[in-house]
Parts: sequence; C-alpha cells; structure tokens
Amino acid sequence: MLGLSLVSLDHLLLGLRSPVSLRLLLAPLGVLSAGFVLWWLAARRRSVPPESLATRAAAALASISLVLGLGLPLSRMLGASSVAGATGPVETSLAVAGIVGMAASPVVFLGLRHRSSLVDWSRTTVHGAFATRGELLLLGLILALFALLVIRLIAVGSILGFDESIYALTSRWWVEGTPNTGWATHRSPGISLLGIAALPFGAWEAPYRAIGLLFGLGAVIACWRLARQIGGPAAGLVAALAVASVPDFQLNSASFLTDVPSAALIVLLMLLAWRSFESARVGVMSRDVLGLAVAAAAAFYVRYGASVPIAFVALAVLLVWSGAVVRSWRLVVATALLLVVLLVPHMTFATVTVGSPWSIALGARNLAAPAYPGQALQVYLRDFFSTVAGPIAGIVAVSGVAAAAWHVLRVRRADRLTRAYAFVLVPALGVGILLGVVALAQTRYVYVPIMLLSVAGGIGLAEVWQRLPALLRAAGAVLGISAASAIILGAAVGTVATQASHALTQRDVVEISQRIRADALSRSTDGQAHCSVLTYVVPDVTWYSGCAAYHFGYPAQPGRETQLTMANRYLLLMEGSTARQPQGDMLQGYLRLVDPAPIIVVRDLASGNIAGRVYRIRTPASAG
Repeated sequence: MLGLSLVSLDHLLLGLRSPVSLRLLLAPLGVLSAGFVLWWLAARRRSVPPESLATRAAAALASISLVLGLGLPLSRMLGASSVAGATGPVETSLAVAGIVGMAASPVVFLGLRHRSSLVDWSRTTVHGAFATRGELLLLGLILALFALLVIRLIAVGSILGFDESIYALTSRWWVEGTPNTGWATHRSPGISLLGIAALPFGAWEAPYRAIGLLFGLGAVIACWRLARQIGGPAAGLVAALAVASVPDFQLNSASFLTDVPSAALIVLLMLLAWRSFESARVGVMSRDVLGLAVAAAAAFYVRYGASVPIAFVALAVLLVWSGAVVRSWRLVVATALLLVVLLVPHMTFATVTVGSPWSIALGARNLAAPAYPGQALQVYLRDFFSTVAGPIAGIVAVSGVAAAAWHVLRVRRADRLTRAYAFVLVPALGVGILLGVVALAQTRYVYVPIMLLSVAGGIGLAEVWQRLPALLRAAGAVLGISAASAIILGAAVGTVATQASHALTQRDVVEISQRIRADALSRSTDGQAHCSVLTYVVPDVTWYSGCAAYHFGYPAQPGRETQLTMANRYLLLMEGSTARQPQGDMLQGYLRLVDPAPIIVVRDLASGNIAGRVYRIRTPASAG
C-alpha cells in the first residue's frame, strides 16, 4: 500500500512517462506491502472476530484508496500527463483505487460510527457469510486473477467506444452542461449516474472502465455467495471460477457499459430472494424482502433489458415458494408496490416522451431484433464452449443442467436442492431461450443465464465432490485449479493482444478530436471552443473534443451541415468508411462548402496511412 501511495506521489509531482521511472522501482514495494497486509489479516484472524477484522480492513483500504482518489485527479488537472493517452497497468490500478476510494470511503466511515450495530447485524443475519481461511484464500486468488486480466485489458488504452462515449457524455452533460450527442430514450441512465464519480479524471478512459471492473468483481462474488448459500464452499468456488473465466465477460468488465453491472445486480436480487423465501418456508418472512424491490429497480435503471430476467426471477419465486408467498402475501404485495413506486420516475418520463409507461423498455427490444426468430439461439448453441461461455464455464453449465435432471429423477420430491435447481434454472433457461429467439446474437445479452448456469454447475459438481475420498478431492482441486488458470491465462493473452492491436488503430480519433479543439480555441476570443463537427464518429469526437458532433444521417443525406450552429464548424471525413459517409456527388456537394485544403490530416499509428481529414466549413450559419 505504501508503494502505491509513493507511486501516486511520483505521478503527481513528476509525471514521468519515460521507461525508467520511480514507478518501476516502487511497484515491487507496493506488492510486498500488500502481501504484508494480507499476511497480517490472516494472522490476526485467529484472535479478532472476522466481522471486526473485515471492518478494519475495509476502513484501511478505503482510506488509502481515498488518498489515491484525491491525488490522481489533481495530477491530471495539473497536466502531469496526457489525459487521453494510453496508460500502463500501474496507472490503471491507481485509477481503480481512486474510484473505489471515492465510492466506498463515505460508506465505510459512516459505518465505523455504528460498527457494533453492524457486527451484531452480520452475526444474526448474514448466515455463514465468513468462510474459512482456505476458502477465502482461493476466492481471493480467483478475484485477483480476474482483476489482473481486466486491468490489463483496461491498460491497453482502447478509446471509449460508441456506447461508452454516449454514457460518459451524459455523465459530463449532467454536471458540466457540455454537448451530449448520441443519447436516445432507449438508453438507461443508471450507468451514467455511476460515471459521475469518474468525471474528475477528465477524458481518461480508465476510471470509467474501473466501474465495470468493480461490478465484474461484484458479479463474481455474488455468484460465489449464491452458490455457497445453496451448495456449500465447493459450489461457491466452482461458480466463481466459472464466471471469472468467461472471455466476453472479462472483456465487458473492462468497458463502461450496462451489461455487467445489471447482471451483477440480478444475481444479487436472486441471492436476496433465496434467503428471504427459503427461510420463510419454516418461519416468518422478514421485512428484508423489501430489499428485492430496491435491487430490481437498480438493475432496471442500469439496463432496461434487465426487466426480462427480473420477470423470470419473479416467476421462479412463485413456482418454488408459492406457499410462502401466500402466507406472507402482505409483505409480497408491499414489495411489489415498492418496486412500482421506485419505477414511477421512469414511467412518468416514458409517458411524457413516448406516450405510455412501458414504451421505452419495449421499444429498446426492437433495436436488437434478429434477422429471423431463433438466429441468436443457433449461435449460442454453436459457440457455447468457445466465444459464448468459454470451455470452463461451458462445462460447468452443462454439468449443472445434467446434475439438476439427475437429482430430480433420483429423489422425485421437492427437497431443498430441487428448489434450488428450479430457482436457478428457470431464469437461466427462460432468459436464454427467450433472448435467443427474439434478440440479436450478443453474448453480453446472456450474461445472467451464463452466471446462473455456472451457479447450478457449482452446486452439482459440489455434490459429486463431497462423495469423493479426501485424496481424490485434493488431487482434483490442484489439477482443476491449475488447468483452469492455464486456460484462462492462455485465452487472455490472445484477447489482450487483439485489443492492443485494435487500440493502436483507434488513437487517430483522439488525435483528430484534440486537434479540432485546439484549432477552435486558437480562433476563440473568450477561451471557449464554440465548435461543432459533421462526421459519422459522433459520440467519440464529442467526448474527446468537447465539440458538438452530428451525423450525416442513416443513410447519408445532403444538407446535414445545417445542424452545425457554432462559430467554428468542421467536416471530418474518415478513410475507409464508405458505407457511413457521403459518396459521389453528395460528397462533392459537401466539399464545396469547405476550404479547398484540409486543415488537419492524421495518419494511422499502426499503418501510417491517412486515417482522417478535417476541413473547415466556410460562412457558418450562426455563431455560437
């Protein structure tokens, strides 16, 4: 931790970008100090209650993260290094620490004032939440491996993509009133609300993607906790390892998108539902069930598409615990009413803007319609063990379905494990099949089914595990973890290499955007850019330049320059994008509006070929 603090100081005061930096000398110190903290926590665990120890550790980590979170934005504002430049793993880790500090510190510090109450609550409510030291060590290794791979993907330095830029622009627009081009009503606002925490870092991509990493880690932990609650420690670890191994899930956790956060919240919703309704079978349902409404609303606001798994979770609850629902119908109705109240802002907005409370959520479905029904399901089944779930999660998922079928045929009664399989597999298979029929073939759409199938697989494999002799269990654990680590790392090497190669070809958009802004500022008399750009790279250019960007149309149309109302107006033409830009006579019509020669010509960093040309449009229609 001391090493990370000194690295932050080096970044703040020196801003060194050379290969030989204090970062390289202090990084080992940070690793050693972190190892010392882990050793100390393990040693102290024998004499300190785990709840108190967890509180102390959270307070220490939040304090250090808060210091880093305050230091990095300041260093960026002081211009220690390029905001939009690609960053290394150490700097990316510091960005993650800063986001964690700003998000966690207020909660932790307030919680310390009521630590005794929280400890009492955890002892009585969180049944078996504190695992053995060996289990925590294995879970920590899984989380560390997952975080390492995601941080490496973030550190590659890919620019914010189309959707990422739109969500980040909305965060900045809410706070700073800057241009916000590309937003549409079908986009959910939750991820942009979370992105406000990253605004102090400017246009640097890593802090926004750190939010995806945090939710990715949260999803792995939630799957571990759900599987462990049902099937024990072995089930939880298998589920966590399977989810952490999904290649597309790793890649999406390194992005500022809605899919991973909403999936993590759905699994949290299922964990809360299992605890509430399973305990209500033999007792009185607690008012904690009201938390289901909060979790469901949070998942919906992060991603409107979460309404599909939420509906299937509700269906699973009615099928598995119908008796408990009837006995505790007042609390169930109160939970449903609370969810409706939490959704009133969205329903009001949808009614005002579109015409009915559910028009936005239902309209979003049309944007992901496949070429024909069932197209996505064919792709999911064909590529399940490769690009969809990957080999590890794929095997675990199939094992879960097989174990559920075997258990039901063997016991032929609704015991606890039968209820667990039904609760997990109804949403998993229901959501997977439904989206496979009506939506595009996007792996990010089926993260929830993959996670829940991994949970079911963890439960099923844990049943087999418990029947093996101790020697076979030990040998199987060593071989399984070694093979899984090799597979995950091997796949990650190829993913990182692909992303790194792709990232290099993207930086030309950043350079073009920065040079457009520099030209506009050089022509300004009040220090404001007053710029607008006509291009097809709309949200990306708006994010990196601060100028309002507008599209040629879908398909390209003449006369779109009338959208530009600022004093400094630009035409940006990217090479090799014939399908998304004017061509032929339409292109010549646009070129008659600009100065003869481009004012900016940028070459691709990878190939050296011309990537884009920027022209200044003459005689603006109005000055901004």
